[in-house]
Amino acid sequence: MTVKRTIIKAGGVAVVLLALVAALAACGAAPAAPAAAPTAAPAPTQPPAPTPTDAPAPTPTEPPAPPAPTAEEILTTVRTFDLDIKPHDIAIAGDGNLYAVDLQNAQIVKYDQDGKRLLAWGERGSAEGQFEFLPPPDGPQMDGGFVTVDDAGNVFVSDSWNNRVQKFDPDGQHLATWSTFGPDEASFNVPGPISIDAEGRLYVADFSGVQRLDLDGNFLATIAAAGEAALNSQGQLFVPLAFQNIVLRLDGNDEVVGQWGGEGHGDGKFDFPMLLVIDSQDGVYVSDQSGRIQKFDGDGTFLGKWFPEMDSGDPTATLLEMTIDGEDNLYVAAKDRATVYVLRAP
Repeated sequence: MTVKRTIIKAGGVAVVLLALVAALAACGAAPAAPAAAPTAAPAPTQPPAPTPTDAPAPTPTEPPAPPAPTAEEILTTVRTFDLDIKPHDIAIAGDGNLYAVDLQNAQIVKYDQDGKRLLAWGERGSAEGQFEFLPPPDGPQMDGGFVTVDDAGNVFVSDSWNNRVQKFDPDGQHLATWSTFGPDEASFNVPGPISIDAEGRLYVADFSGVQRLDLDGNFLATIAAAGEAALNSQGQLFVPLAFQNIVLRLDGNDEVVGQWGGEGHGDGKFDFPMLLVIDSQDGVYVSDQSGRIQKFDGDGTFLGKWFPEMDSGDPTATLLEMTIDGEDNLYVAAKDRATVYVLRAP
């Protein structure tokens, strides 16, 4: 795994001056008029001395606000590398290896940090270690298959259309399968985005909500949301409610204490947000079907956006997958391309 005029008029004055000249008419033997005595010109007067006044103190002005950071300042590209598949989801492990969902071959593929294939496992089917990522012909046309990794390197896979979660070790050896949760043994209903929070709890989003489990599959709670969940440094949980195009902020008791968003493609708006990650500075990154990643602070203030076509045009309407490592490098991919973008907030 990056934004964002005065007119003056003037007029003139015209002055008209009119002068009259009188003529004298005299004829015959009239006595001459006495010459007028000259008069002294008035003495010039001095202009009054100005009265000193205190000059008004200059009014202090606030310095101009710094310009809003551009998208390139929100996330900069550190590097890119290509995989040999177009992944549907990705997850980064603590050792730097990347796990990717291969839809067409129903596999999990393991790569090194440069995109070299190391391992792959799985095939279509419903047995242990097999997957069904593609929807049935008569089902909702929504691709499945999501992946996350815990601190021990174990790999958790939403086996969406088998309605279960499978757990594997770093070498692809099957460890466990969970298809039900809760005291009533409810079944997973097309599990989708899957994540692990900073306290080591597993979140699985399905059509009935977001299920919180421990890493052994024991049920902890159901959250009324739909999307990938992440915890910030204050212990607040952030999770999308994709169908309503909002992001929720929950406290430690799972009570909603904030939300933001709304339907649309403008800044701060969403088109079915599904994926969410948080960096070490509590920056919240949200990916939706518009093909953008938007960054917010913990209160939902929009900070910027990024998409692969930033320099060339508009985003391509497809969900960008995200995963973040321990150094705040954001890895971004999409199922319509083989390129992985490694991004970082400056």
